Amino acid sequence: MSIFLRSVEKNTCVNPFCFVFRFGHGTTDMDRLRFFVFRKLLAGCTFKTGLLRVLTLVFRPVVVTVLSFRCLRRFYRPIKKTFGIGKVRFFFSMLWVCLTHHVTPMYYCRHQFYQKESGDYDAYLFGNEASVLLPQLNDDPCSDIVDDKEKFYEICAANGLPIPLIFGVIGTDGTAPEFLHEDIVVKPVRGSKGEGMEIWKYQNERYIGPEENVPDASSLFDVLRSRVCTDGNRLIVQRRLWNHPALVDLSKSALITVRIVTYRDPEGAFRVLNECLILPLEGESGGIRQAVAPILEDTGRLGVAVPYGVIRKELAIHPVYGLPILDVPVPFREESRSLAIRAHSFFPDFFSLGWDIAITGDGPIILETNRVWDAETAQRPNRRPISQTDWISAAVTVVRNKKSVKFAGDRSIDGGTCGSSDGS
Repeated sequence: MSIFLRSVEKNTCVNPFCFVFRFGHGTTDMDRLRFFVFRKLLAGCTFKTGLLRVLTLVFRPVVVTVLSFRCLRRFYRPIKKTFGIGKVRFFFSMLWVCLTHHVTPMYYCRHQFYQKESGDYDAYLFGNEASVLLPQLNDDPCSDIVDDKEKFYEICAANGLPIPLIFGVIGTDGTAPEFLHEDIVVKPVRGSKGEGMEIWKYQNERYIGPEENVPDASSLFDVLRSRVCTDGNRLIVQRRLWNHPALVDLSKSALITVRIVTYRDPEGAFRVLNECLILPLEGESGGIRQAVAPILEDTGRLGVAVPYGVIRKELAIHPVYGLPILDVPVPFREESRSLAIRAHSFFPDFFSLGWDIAITGDGPIILETNRVWDAETAQRPNRRPISQTDWISAAVTVVRNKKSVKFAGDRSIDGGTCGSSDGS
């Protein structure tokens, strides 16, 4: 049932009735992108998936009611504890907003739309919308060059971009990397969000992993190669990086990273949409709890951090180490921004990319980039909807170049093809 509800919530991200309500009242750039998402949800899918999406759209009031009851059970108590909102008011406010806007109950809670000052219900690009939109905006025949970390690192190295030292890639051919006697990081060649990542420490002439330890490099290679043979996903082995001295107090040993989202404007220049710091709350490898602190544009310092999760908590102090987060300066901030923009210029066919950059004592180092970056991370910490940025009009330009699209209450948008580096 949970899997079914998650699928339904993804497919109900666009409210088709809003296009009817807004007819004749002017169409915004966000409306244009949502109509594009609406078309893509109904196109290019199997009969079974298409039927589910059509039924979800037709019976959206019923679906939203069921999902609202589910959110009421899961999230009302902590919300009441913090804000003292009555259950009836909370439920019917959520139901009304979700029925009359492009909001699902989950995102109603995530963005605190139950607070009167929240507003701007349709101004955000929600995560389930982004999962449909971003692959289309970044739909490029050469997408493998960013999805495959080995190919990605080869391009970065060829263009002089700073990356971790790569010891090698473990595949099924039996070729072993040249391990050095130091800590290493192992992660799947294909993957994101730290899934499958492991840290192997070199201590007392042994490699110590999360759940086991081995006596030498040959034994470590055998362990890692057996995993490749099991799931078929190659593993890349690289040097472990360490945090900049100014940031070590905010993390026990896990690597703190900067997420910088860049995009190509209609004139072909690359710009920064958003930058934030990903703070580990515990642990040191994949699957750890994390919080996101926005990097304030005017000062280059951190704002209050917001943990991942539906219930918003604002952290001015690190909850584990008791040290301040708010107003901490970010080392190499300008260098990191410049690096992300410069790096994007070597991948010009991609409209928007999310860069994960480590801030070390030697400067910023690129870890990876993502075609489908987390829209919530880019908006939620600083409460700035994406519709209030120039990214939204640049994205509409990409859609315009993809094909002719007619929007409800709007004239058609004509165009050619997508993927040129100059946005034309």
